[in-house]
Amino acid sequence: MVLWPLLSWGQDFDTATEDALKVRRCWERTALSMLGTSSFRIPTDLPSGAPYYGPVPPAQFKPEWVAHFFGDEKYFDVFPQRFAAFVNAKWQRDQSTSKERNAPYLIARYVVGKGLPWRQTFVGRFDLDPVEGRFTVIPSDTGLGYFRTKKWLEVNAGNEAQGYKLSTAYRILNNTLGIKLTAAANNTSVPDSSATGRAAPGCTGCHFTGPYPLDTVARVLTRRQGSGAMMTFTPPTDGPQQLWGHTVSTDEELVNLLISSEQFTFNTCRLVFEFMYGRSESTCDAPVFDACVAGFEAEGTIQGAVMGMVRHPDYCR
Repeated sequence: MVLWPLLSWGQDFDTATEDALKVRRCWERTALSMLGTSSFRIPTDLPSGAPYYGPVPPAQFKPEWVAHFFGDEKYFDVFPQRFAAFVNAKWQRDQSTSKERNAPYLIARYVVGKGLPWRQTFVGRFDLDPVEGRFTVIPSDTGLGYFRTKKWLEVNAGNEAQGYKLSTAYRILNNTLGIKLTAAANNTSVPDSSATGRAAPGCTGCHFTGPYPLDTVARVLTRRQGSGAMMTFTPPTDGPQQLWGHTVSTDEELVNLLISSEQFTFNTCRLVFEFMYGRSESTCDAPVFDACVAGFEAEGTIQGAVMGMVRHPDYCR
């Protein structure tokens, strides 16, 4: 049996030097973000190459040790749970304790836990199995990440009179690219919320003519019919739409186009950076942020993005 000695701050670090304090803070921040604790056990290697599990040496930060936080025998599933909970809170309009309403969390946790490409969160052939209320992730030939899971579709269907899923269109843009728009629906200053009203000056930018036109995006999605328990979805009927220089006909084509963009990579690293540092990036963080982008582009996984960051010499500064 392998014994994992516990690392506790104030015992194993030489706090006499600024460098030691810097490393201590770096380990503490990393462990708190990834594991939810500042006390952890980590494997090191003796010069002979023989494995040894012991406390982190004073004033030393080895990026390869961080890889053990992804899910070895000690920390199995902790990092996937924490990262999935973080992005779920970012992506969901309303927070809920219902597993069925948290498809983004369940599928993101599955993807990260299996070390799959992050894009699979959005286009993977998955669904949720409701047996006994567990809602476990299962294969599905008709899946599209969490975007086709039943409760997610219902919650984000919106209430547009003709059944165009403007809310769904926004969630897809927001979750993949980080786009943020302020809705003016039902605002007394907007007397007509129909497609005609949305095409009027003051509204058309977000709905039709801007870089991320919600109505145009919604026209390649299924249409909502009915509401509540009677809600169903029918195939789109408006034909192919022109989006970002491409002809798009279905939700699958839409999402694949979005996650093939540079902005998807950029937004992914914005999420990873905020998760690891507890704040948004700034201009002075460009070298570490660029390292995240390089790691993500090379491996396509959240693990690759994290390791790109922690390997950069500025990560602990």
